[in-house]
Amino acid sequence: MISLCWLGLFAGFNLGQEPEPVDFASQVLPILKQHCFSCHASESLGGPKKAKAGLRLDGAGWILAGAKGDQVLVPGKPEESSLWSMMALPADDPDIMPAKGDPASAEEIALIRQWIEEGASFGDWRGEAGGLTIRKGPAPDQPVSVMERMAKNLEPASQAQIKKAAGDKARITPVRPGSPLLHVEFPHKDRGLNKNDLQRLQSIAPWVAILDLSRLPLKEEVLGQLPKLPRLIRLEMRSTGLDDRGLAALPPLAELRVCNLFGNPIGNASVKKLLSFPQLRVLYLWKTEITEAGVDSLRKDRAKLQVHWNPKFPAPRNPASD
Repeated sequence: MISLCWLGLFAGFNLGQEPEPVDFASQVLPILKQHCFSCHASESLGGPKKAKAGLRLDGAGWILAGAKGDQVLVPGKPEESSLWSMMALPADDPDIMPAKGDPASAEEIALIRQWIEEGASFGDWRGEAGGLTIRKGPAPDQPVSVMERMAKNLEPASQAQIKKAAGDKARITPVRPGSPLLHVEFPHKDRGLNKNDLQRLQSIAPWVAILDLSRLPLKEEVLGQLPKLPRLIRLEMRSTGLDDRGLAALPPLAELRVCNLFGNPIGNASVKKLLSFPQLRVLYLWKTEITEAGVDSLRKDRAKLQVHWNPKFPAPRNPASD
């Protein structure tokens, strides 16, 4: 499971009530069983002989262990948890999980996000043995999420500002119910993207937290028109044809945490630009031209940076053989 972005749905929720805490065993586990176990569980629970991508989701320890190169669950941080972000991709996105069968519903995606935001407690559930050891006792308090901090004391954008920014191509929605922060995407891939489409985002620049430009042709002259987005946390640019010159045209992004560059012909010349984003924490570089030396430079300069690159997943470990 690889990262991916929030749909910003659920306008019908009652925003005046504090949601009840999510219970993993009764609310989250059934979602995983329905949508994930056929590929990411033991054979006894309906999974394959070898879990796909070396990832198992049938035990608390396995979920926390993730897969090589991908920490699928980061308690308190759904944007950095591909367990949520891959489910939350648009239905027509080729990277959406589950890859087969019906996608998770909006309500199911919202539950998983809420569970992660609350600290991703498994309660008494442990599931299949293996993976990381689960510490006993209460979970530590979670820090205020980046999204919450960004949204604090921020008045919502006006409908006029949102309409102006959207033009006839962009879809703009809240990152979550009641939040003033916005998720911007361009779902009509056949319409392409030009510099005017990005220039229009200036009217909502203070509110944009997630920007998805995936599968759109991105050139230097287009990206060079992207306004400074002071609260941009996640930037999706999968399979856009983006090269080193195009990436270099991006403006400073002081709060960027997650950047997905899957399937682009960028190389080691982009390492310096990527390191210019001071808060970058998660970087997806599968199917790029960045070499192992480039990845090593990224990791050496930024110890806390998770770089997902050219993964070779091992078969899941059998704890009984230890």
